[in-house]
Amino acid sequence: SSLTLVVDILPTLKIKKSINPEAQIKITKLLLVSAGVLGVFGITFVLNRLNLNLFNFVYIVILTQLALIGPVLDSLKHQGSYPKPMWIAVISALLVGFGSVVIGSTTNYPILIDGAGVLCIIASIMATKLVKMSFLRS
Repeated sequence: SSLTLVVDILPTLKIKKSINPEAQIKITKLLLVSAGVLGVFGITFVLNRLNLNLFNFVYIVILTQLALIGPVLDSLKHQGSYPKPMWIAVISALLVGFGSVVIGSTTNYPILIDGAGVLCIIASIMATKLVKMSFLRS
């Protein structure tokens, strides 16, 4: 975040030539603290307005990160040696993970809710392998 502010945002401002590096660092710190405070209060406001708890929000964030495991592991293993549409694997894993939560919630089958993370990881790895196999065939 701070690197983006210092390297990308501050140099594009017209006032950059009049600000010394120490002042740029102070401005960056102020902007980061402001973004953090606004983020905390913004998330709290949104969760209160939608009548959700923090656990549901964190669970959504975790599931979206777990959906990336297959493509990330594949790219680390093969170092991106061939282009693949890995977004298909990510979307597939997200559908499985969130689908598990929705089905588990609507059918009162809590094991699907609890196992959504594991199902998301399995789907991510399997979908990555399928995308990779289909790409290598063509």
